[in-house]
Amino acid sequence: MMVAAGEWHHAHAARTREWRADRAAAAVLGDNISGFPIHVPIDRGDRRLTASFTQPVEQTHGAIIPPRAEDGPIPDVGGIPINIDPTLFKWDGVPLQITWHGFFTALGTLAGIWIAVRLATRAGFTEDDTFSVAMWGVIGAIVGARLFHVIDQWDFYARDPIAILKVNEGGLAIYGTIVGGPIAGAVYAWRRGLNVTRLADISAAPLILGMAIGRIGDIINGEHHGVHATGFPLAVVYTNPNTLGEINVPVHLAVGYELVMDVVIFAGLLWLARGLVRTPNRRWRFNWEPRLPRDGMLFWTNIFIYSSGRFFIEFYRQDTQFALGLSQAQLLSVLSAMVGVWALIYQFNRARKHGPTLPAAQPVEVATAESEGEVPEHAPAPS
Repeated sequence: MMVAAGEWHHAHAARTREWRADRAAAAVLGDNISGFPIHVPIDRGDRRLTASFTQPVEQTHGAIIPPRAEDGPIPDVGGIPINIDPTLFKWDGVPLQITWHGFFTALGTLAGIWIAVRLATRAGFTEDDTFSVAMWGVIGAIVGARLFHVIDQWDFYARDPIAILKVNEGGLAIYGTIVGGPIAGAVYAWRRGLNVTRLADISAAPLILGMAIGRIGDIINGEHHGVHATGFPLAVVYTNPNTLGEINVPVHLAVGYELVMDVVIFAGLLWLARGLVRTPNRRWRFNWEPRLPRDGMLFWTNIFIYSSGRFFIEFYRQDTQFALGLSQAQLLSVLSAMVGVWALIYQFNRARKHGPTLPAAQPVEVATAESEGEVPEHAPAPS
């Protein structure tokens, strides 16, 4: 189960040094998350980078943190202070620690799987099949995330191919998660003879919710550096000495913007799926009766909306340019949005020609003591 550590970016030319020498370039450029819920810190001692600066490099959470702010702290003329240590738990004498990012990403993964199982059982799938698809999806997400990161930073990994296997040192790209997870889950579902497009629809809302929960850890840790925002009243200022962000520098909370977007998308997808309904006794329960006519349309709606929003949020992040003046995430956002639009048009045309997909077979309700077994007070006893 993938979780915490960091994303590092080239800082603004007017305020920061040129960094990313040797291994500093390795682990943390691009849109990266890395490691596992329980992380083994890397002990390199008082190691220094000598390419473009001489200040010692901080070492924390298994990642190298470059020096921040070339001329010292930028005066804080506004902003919301965040003074939380990235480490949630650490035991003296034990080389293990749990970070906030690790905790929230694990929590998001578990929450996503739990919701997916609840929705899938309402759509006619068994819990065993759903859990199996989810587990293969998690494995595919880790592999895809690492692959996308290695491609993004190929200049480094071409010189040190063994570093590709050192996942604990950092380097997972979230777009690789979005691509690798569904592909692995779809392959398993296809081999099992399950309805792949319906399962893809079911995964859409849980996936985006898991991403939203994971972003809480990013916010606390200070990962995925936002662009400087001096004077912006909603900027955040990281003040904890162990933060992974830029200390005492007002920045845009880009991952916070994405968290809000993810929550809104989750609510919209749940509405489109009629994923929550009220029973006659006015209790809420999970449900599966999509408003869209064809299986697969909910999944591609999620891809299109998320990719479109992510493209613009990237302008508030200090991500490395990949090609055409855009970051890897922006280029993938454009490609994903285009594929999403094409897939939706294709499915709408199929709905017009062939009609909507047959509805899911609803599970048989099991009688409970609460619904049928209890005899109302003052009711005549059965003879």
